[in-house]
Amino acid sequence: MAFIVGQGTIGGTLMDVGFDLYGALMVLSATMSYLHARPGPMAEFSDWLDALMVFFFYISNLIVAEFVIRAGRQKRTGSADLSVSALFVAASAFIAFVIWMFAANTWGPKIASGLTL
Repeated sequence: MAFIVGQGTIGGTLMDVGFDLYGALMVLSATMSYLHARPGPMAEFSDWLDALMVFFFYISNLIVAEFVIRAGRQKRTGSADLSVSALFVAASAFIAFVIWMFAANTWGPKIASGLTL
């Protein structure tokens, strides 16, 4: 965040604010995770589902980036563009489904129980 404040980003002020906000929220999230995990057992934090989600959070983005970079700006047929679009829609639907399942079965109920008024 210090680099962004000092040098700025290529996207200008709006991108600077966006990355700074993202960084601040990541620091806050890490701090809150530590504070909530410290007093009790770490069983909830060492669940294999959390490790799996962390792994696929990065891998899915890297796969898409690699695909886009390799495709470049080559001439493609309409059917190739349609196939790629269908693949991206299917991948997006899969990611949305997985996030929904994680939220409904792991995070959601725990978060909702902490939001009692």
